Amino acid sequence: MKRVIVLLLSFSLIFATCGCASLFMKKDALIELDDSTDTTNTGGITTSVKIDSYTQLFSGNLLSYDPSSSISILTQSEVTDSNSYQNKLLSYYNGNFYTLFTADSSFSEAKLDAATHDVYFKQKDAAADTSALYWATLQGDKKVRICDDVYDNYLAWDFTQNGYLVYVDKDNRIMLGDKNAQNAVFTLDKTYSVKEITYYSAARMLLLIASAGQTSNILYRIDLNSSPELNAIDVNVNDFAFSYLTGQTAYTKTTSGGDDQLYTYDYNNYLRTYLCSNYIEKLSYSPDGSYIAFATKATSQIPTQSIWIIRNDSNIPVQLTANTLLNSSIVWTADNSGLIFTTSNTFDSQNSNEPEYDTYYLKFSFDSADTSSAETGQNRSGEQ
Repeated sequence: MKRVIVLLLSFSLIFATCGCASLFMKKDALIELDDSTDTTNTGGITTSVKIDSYTQLFSGNLLSYDPSSSISILTQSEVTDSNSYQNKLLSYYNGNFYTLFTADSSFSEAKLDAATHDVYFKQKDAAADTSALYWATLQGDKKVRICDDVYDNYLAWDFTQNGYLVYVDKDNRIMLGDKNAQNAVFTLDKTYSVKEITYYSAARMLLLIASAGQTSNILYRIDLNSSPELNAIDVNVNDFAFSYLTGQTAYTKTTSGGDDQLYTYDYNNYLRTYLCSNYIEKLSYSPDGSYIAFATKATSQIPTQSIWIIRNDSNIPVQLTANTLLNSSIVWTADNSGLIFTTSNTFDSQNSNEPEYDTYYLKFSFDSADTSSAETGQNRSGEQ
């Protein structure tokens, strides 16, 4: 029986008095900048939400969702006559499924071009432990290989706003362009391994998480307007999300205690702001850049998660779900009032059954008395 997600309405003052102090742990020192961005001003900040609906969209593992067209890209697995698993890459829109491709290998990541509805996806060759990047039409009648096989853990890529494709090839070159051609804009030393990467076209800036040898993950930016070089933003960084609308980054860094601290970083004024702490992952910006969705776990080893949202200028997270086996990233709907994500049941190792994936749409609304800090003229602590 599928796990039922318990929807919780949570107030920050209740959290503070009910043993949830881990969300508000003291932040540690940062590199580079003056560490003075702790925020305690809660004037005008949303602290409560109302769950309007909770709907299962389909069975399958969500890879990508385009808010402008409501098109989802997903995967499903089925058992073949030879008792092996076959993987499908599908699109879902207007209540219908459309099979794009079927393969023995898995489809692990996907992006959708909002303008053309071309699909970009990463296909893994499990036997060789490599992956390749492809683009295809939404009808599945054309499929083009973009890059050579790269060891799976080293194929960092993104299809970004304004139709830019960025990825790291097998020679550790950062390639930037479109589906037809990409040029090397920066070459990393062979010791570097890139975990995540994106491109901010408005500022001609690359943002990436990379490590060299046995060192920790570092969040870097590369300014392509000048002589490109790696500029470190912070260390021990595990995940980041970028808002193309505001030019702001949300990221998590791991502390010596093992939990993750959530920060935002604004490239316009170099302001860094601490938000909260927990075992945090799967960051996602709302389309308007005002809110960040994320998942937390009770400990780093416990698989069940909870989904939260927080304003980008607040230290008050609001809990939406609990006890969830979250499998996909968290994506927002176009109107900032809903989240789409995939959950899975517990993996049955004794019977070697594949987990079952279900994708849900959670719609919520904010308390009518709550207003945006931007509307009330409140500034974030630490701003000048």
